[in-house]
Amino acid sequence: TASDGAASDFFGSSVALSGDLALVGADGDDIGATLDQGSAYVFRWNGTSWLQEQKLMASDGAAGDRFGVSAISEDLAVVGAIRDDIGANVDQGSAYVFGWNDTSWVQEQKLTASDGAASDFFGSSVALSGELALVGAGGGGIGPTLDPAQYNSNAAGIITVSIYGTMIRATPDGPEPSLAT
Repeated sequence: TASDGAASDFFGSSVALSGDLALVGADGDDIGATLDQGSAYVFRWNGTSWLQEQKLMASDGAAGDRFGVSAISEDLAVVGAIRDDIGANVDQGSAYVFGWNDTSWVQEQKLTASDGAASDFFGSSVALSGELALVGAGGGGIGPTLDPAQYNSNAAGIITVSIYGTMIRATPDGPEPSLAT
């Protein structure tokens, strides 16, 4: 359990495991008076029990960001904030990269979709394998359209986590999405 857990934190809304590390999201966690900013907790197995190592929070977190969708791989963690407002884009979403520096977990980067739009919910799913991250945009439509065949067709961005934060958007090679009838 979280050392500072409270009702409606939604501790366990996302979980990830890598070796002797566990990352547990609490996307409803209130940080001070900032409601539903969210957090994620790193636990380390010491051979007999899981000990809370650190609580991760977005450095620029705001009310309602819902930071907490989690992935961890060795000394790297990615946490999505699905309702983060980017500029005028309400709920565009973002993901944060944290690295272990042999002492603590430090926020290294904030990732956003270069073609992000309102209600994309970028960060609604995250996965890590080594230094390769996959970040989903659960509400991401394809192109600026209101065509229901394309609205909410979702998207994923493959992100190579590096000092440069290179992002390559994954697109399907198949036909355009269509509604099932």
